[in-house]
This record gives sequence, C-alpha cells and structure tokens, in this order.
Amino acid sequence: MTTMRPAIMAVVLGLGLPMAQVQARSSNPNGQAREAPRDIAIGDPQRAMMLDALHKAVDRELGQPSRFIVRTLRVQGRWGHAVVDPRTPSGGRIDMARTSQAEAAREGLLDGDTIHALLERRKTGWTIRAWMIAPTDVGWAGWPADYGVPYELLGLPAPD
Repeated sequence: MTTMRPAIMAVVLGLGLPMAQVQARSSNPNGQAREAPRDIAIGDPQRAMMLDALHKAVDRELGQPSRFIVRTLRVQGRWGHAVVDPRTPSGGRIDMARTSQAEAAREGLLDGDTIHALLERRKTGWTIRAWMIAPTDVGWAGWPADYGVPYELLGLPAPD
C-alpha cells in the first residue's frame, strides 16, 4: 500500500479526489501522469524474476549462494527497486570477512549487510543497473539523476 505524508494527504483530500485515484498516479516533472510505485508481493511472477537477476550479481560478488530477506521490492514503470538482506542458504548472516568485501568490512566501510539495487525491465527480463552492499550513506540518492529513475520509487523526496 502506498503511504503518503500527512501534509500531502491533507492537500490531496482537500482537492476532493478519490484516494485510489491519487495513489495510482503521480506526476512527472512534465506534469504528465504516470503510475505510482507498486510493491511486489510474494507470489507475484515479477518477484522471482527480479530477485533472480539480483541473485546472479550478489552471489558472484559474495562468492557464495545466498537467500534474501526482502525489505523492499517495488516497481514503477520500467524501474525496480530492491532492498534486501543476504543470508546463507541456512538463514545465517553472511560473514563479509570471507567475501570480496573483506577489506571494506575490516576498514569499517560497510554498514551491516543490506543491499540496495536498481533494476530495469527490458525485453529480455530484469537487469541490474546499479547496486551497493551495506552503504554507509544514502548512495542511491544519485540514481534519479544518473538513470532517470523516479524519486518516489526510491522513497526519496523530489527536489524543489
């Protein structure tokens, strides 16, 4: 379900628009309507395709198979955003000291193990455009400028 900040909701409700209509659309910078971000639920065929694409990159980078605890998985238009915690096949935390991220972990450059990924739907399926392991800042904040992805997909406020 899409959540709205109270101030925005008050303005929207003041316009007398049905809430479903407001939540189903948002405006792009040109004022044209576009679909709002949509969470991908368990059982949605897109979920498996998106996570499979992400697994290929993550498992190769970590040098081992992983499972994901999915925090966020959503789409908007051709874009997808995933926030996942990788785990071992048995469900334990991955020891970053035994991965390609060992040096970064030793130097304190990782904040946990959460992965943020930007995916793009193409004719051949989902592909990873950008991703980061355990960022210590909001590294995905540059993705709208770099890739043209909507701010709302990433849960970021659009600049004024």
